[in-house]
Amino acid sequence: MADLRPAQRSWTQLCGGAGGLAEGQGVPCGGEVVALDGTVHHQLTTNFYYDMSPKVSGRTVAWYGWDGNDFEIFCWNADNRRISQVTSNSWDDVAPSLHEGLVAWEAYPTVEAEIFAAFVEKDGTPIAA
Repeated sequence: MADLRPAQRSWTQLCGGAGGLAEGQGVPCGGEVVALDGTVHHQLTTNFYYDMSPKVSGRTVAWYGWDGNDFEIFCWNADNRRISQVTSNSWDDVAPSLHEGLVAWEAYPTVEAEIFAAFVEKDGTPIAA
């Protein structure tokens, strides 16, 4: 299977590199994450909250979205089409970066930002520490 690639439509954000992802316009509600696998669009999120900053590495997508309490990091894999929640805590986790099984993000457990990272399986599932 080929890596994900950018869509040829008018999305609000396209990721570059070998993979690609489109983030759909969420008017009037929050932004949604949409991935293009070949010619098939997969809408990964459908809710009234903002899902933002999608990143792609190979066939895995990472983004941050609202879980009802705060922002958390999520991953999706094009092979098993399953969304995994990478973080679950009481502070905002934002701005993910994804590269070959490692997802890193910025978090705010106190007033100052900290950087966290976790390894994920090829299917997007977090690897327990």
